[in-house]
Amino acid sequence: MYLPNIGWYSVPTHGQFLEVSQMSMCKLPNEDLIVCFGYGPEGYALRFMQLSVKDLEWRSLCDVSSFNVLRRVHCSTSYYENGIYVFGGRSESNTLPNELWRFDLTTHKFKLIKTNSKNLKGRYGHTSIVYEDKMYIFGGIDKDFMKTGLLVFDFLKGEWITDPETAGTPISDRSFHSACLYKYFMVIYGGEDSETELSNEVRMLDLINMTWDDGGEMYGEIPDRVKGHSSVVFKDSMVIFGGENVFGEANNKTYSFNLALSQWTRLDDATETTESLVQFDENSNSEPSSELNSEQEFKTVNRFNLDLKNNNKNKNKNDNDDDNDNKNLKGLQIIKQFGIIDKFKFSSVTQSQKIDSIPQPRVYHSSVLTESYMIVIGGMRTTRNNKFKYFNDIHVFRFEGELIRDMQKLLKKEIVADLELEPLGLNTLKAHSFMVNARVGSEKINSFITNSREVTESVLQTILYYLYTDILLIKNKSERKQILKFAKELDWQKLINRMESKNSKEEKRKNEKKFVEDMEKLIEEQDGKDVTIIANNKDKKRIQVKVHRAMLCLRFGGDFLKLNTDKIDDKTGLSEKALNILIRYIYTGVIANWSVDFARQMANFLIGFGVHESREIMVHCRKKEMIALKN
Repeated sequence: MYLPNIGWYSVPTHGQFLEVSQMSMCKLPNEDLIVCFGYGPEGYALRFMQLSVKDLEWRSLCDVSSFNVLRRVHCSTSYYENGIYVFGGRSESNTLPNELWRFDLTTHKFKLIKTNSKNLKGRYGHTSIVYEDKMYIFGGIDKDFMKTGLLVFDFLKGEWITDPETAGTPISDRSFHSACLYKYFMVIYGGEDSETELSNEVRMLDLINMTWDDGGEMYGEIPDRVKGHSSVVFKDSMVIFGGENVFGEANNKTYSFNLALSQWTRLDDATETTESLVQFDENSNSEPSSELNSEQEFKTVNRFNLDLKNNNKNKNKNDNDDDNDNKNLKGLQIIKQFGIIDKFKFSSVTQSQKIDSIPQPRVYHSSVLTESYMIVIGGMRTTRNNKFKYFNDIHVFRFEGELIRDMQKLLKKEIVADLELEPLGLNTLKAHSFMVNARVGSEKINSFITNSREVTESVLQTILYYLYTDILLIKNKSERKQILKFAKELDWQKLINRMESKNSKEEKRKNEKKFVEDMEKLIEEQDGKDVTIIANNKDKKRIQVKVHRAMLCLRFGGDFLKLNTDKIDDKTGLSEKALNILIRYIYTGVIANWSVDFARQMANFLIGFGVHESREIMVHCRKKEMIALKN
């Protein structure tokens, strides 16, 4: 099993959310999502909904019909100071309202904002972002069917700036593009210009100096020209999904554009299927069952064996129904206790076999970034018989697996690092000898230290990032040359092969698998391990396993570092099987044959050692949830 928690996931939710497209969505500071208006099979939607990302439950925020707010499509919503600002859109009567409405998240009431908007033209198919105390709106179509440009609203002054001055290379007016915020830049991608031509250029507006960049040349797997797609920014990359091409066809492709290197990468090439991270069952030897969601054309699997949507229509009623209901109820209680739904990680996604969970092709959907996830909601597409299909499903694309994310932290925070490396320059970088042993070879550790003195700090940082994450981010040709020389002098074949490979989908999968295999080597490797875990199971059999303190601190928080001991003597009855599962999780982030009983053992084990800030461990437990379980 290799990094199975990177890629697309299909997510079940609770509460009613209608099939809808052309809606607008934004994110709150607590990561919850606001979705409003739109259009679906029932026509224009008059809905203002909130999705809790903690329990994946929809709830209606207010009865919009009680306010003088028109139903609309293709409007924009933005969050600012405990309020949701709704602007523009095309109404049910085909008018283009130019009012700015504020929805108060405390009172759950709409208020019309009085502005200098008498001569302001309404628009639809535009985008909006908020930076500092201003809302920047770009593009859209006005009542004369003309594409529009930049518009700014100053929250502090309560005024519109209808023709803001900008410098740099002008950008063509457009509609049905995407916009997102990257640092202090507004990043525009795609859309349809005034000549109804589609675009695939990336343009950035410096919001401090109000200067447009010139676009520049792009490299890599450049996507088709699209409109009606969505985009988010994750770290230094813009990620786009879906949209409609020049032939009017919707797609479900996912691309990443590195904003620093102008490099495009197709993401879903390596994530067309996902694998089970956890087999959740009260009986750890049983296999998870699957069920077909009749509301979707693609297959999702309920890992928890629960009928969450009560859609077992083909199941005959019999004497066992009460037992099944009790099992479902018990399963739901377990989910709530462990917080498994939290952050989508253990949603109903996959089974032990590979299952395609990439969203269907769509256009006019919405997406937003929360932590290391892109959440895609709704949308539509035209079917083969020229009918419209609307979606009410939710899909999540996870950019980082838990293992990679944790290894990044291990490198960045230099937790219990025992190697000091001295690249060219004044600064010293730290690393862990056990990582060099696992990835390069224990016999080459001295050569690794020596050769690090011959490269620049920037080059060594890139090498270490690859060492810890298996991700190779080369900035330029000069850096590539130095890294290749470094690898050849060490006879580091994995790095040499990576640099000389074509980076195909199959090669990516092999590299991911090899990385986990390297981490698994550390389970058997004894050199450098400075903490012994002693388990005393129910049979009074003492089992001893050595681990690296750095990995313990990484997985379970700084409390393990504070223990300042070389022995952890468990008194809670941790079984040998549970201990083996725990050790494999510590080094690989992979959990196999996980069960409720194992979760109870782990909760007791962590609480027994005063781990009050235990990390996500396999169930994303919080302290209070573990204590409730223990009691």
